Amino acid sequence: MQPELKPLKIGDSVDELKAALRLSMVKVGIRQANMPAAEEKEILIDFVQRNFGSYTPAMVSEAFEMAIMGRLDCEDAKCYENFSCEYVGRVLSSYQRFLKASGQLKSIFDREREYQPPPAGLLPPPPMTNDQKIQNGREMWEYTQVVDFIFPYTFQALVDEKLIEYPMPKSLQEKYMAAAEIRMTKIAMDDRRFFDGKDRAEWVRNHARKLVCADYFMGKFEEGDI
Repeated sequence: MQPELKPLKIGDSVDELKAALRLSMVKVGIRQANMPAAEEKEILIDFVQRNFGSYTPAMVSEAFEMAIMGRLDCEDAKCYENFSCEYVGRVLSSYQRFLKASGQLKSIFDREREYQPPPAGLLPPPPMTNDQKIQNGREMWEYTQVVDFIFPYTFQALVDEKLIEYPMPKSLQEKYMAAAEIRMTKIAMDDRRFFDGKDRAEWVRNHARKLVCADYFMGKFEEGDI
């Protein structure tokens, strides 16, 4: 039976995730002397949360179980006494391909193809609450891990609910604006016509706000890691 999907969030389900990874280490044959050190474990936890944030601890355990049994298309499921981010990423990526192939995980493109427009004549949906806007933004971030895909209204909803400080301290504003400008420069280098007809200053402001939302969803404001 497919495990219930309860996304891993920074600061939430961490103990369960640690337990799942620790059990997986034992199953794949990591000896006590080669267990990751405390700092390495924190890096592993962060890696999984950032790149596979929609997986439950049960799904993480299942991924390694299936890899050991040879049920995934993982090129090499052996860890060779090195439970590294590269190894974990290899196994969980193979598990992700399995979920997609078995219909248990759908991509954005699958959802777009399956979308059916509502029948004409229906009343327009009621306006979303701030909680709904925040949840939509969180789900999009956890599903894609792409800042650009965060909805523009998410930032204002977080501000209205006083979940983030606004106006932000000048140092934080400068940090996010600088990061957004770097992102804009990289895009412009890859596609010189991308910003044709666009207000670059407005794009940078909006992208900086999306970066704030991503950090909020990763729990950095709660942890003070900003």
